Amino acid sequence: MFICQYVFYCSYLLLVCRFQTASFEFRGIDKYSRVLGILYFDDTNINQKLIDEKYCKVYKYKEK
Repeated sequence: MFICQYVFYCSYLLLVCRFQTASFEFRGIDKYSRVLGILYFDDTNINQKLIDEKYCKVYKYKEK
């Protein structure tokens, strides 16, 4: 259920923000080779928005 809500919310954000500028601030690669970073639509930090609205939670990054 959590994943479905997350996908729905991200789809909603893409529709609402479709006329805004998207940018990505690269922060590194994790131990599973996933890209880490911050997604912005104009000046809105989407990562923080997802945390604030309880669609995800913060995990501490550990170096390889």
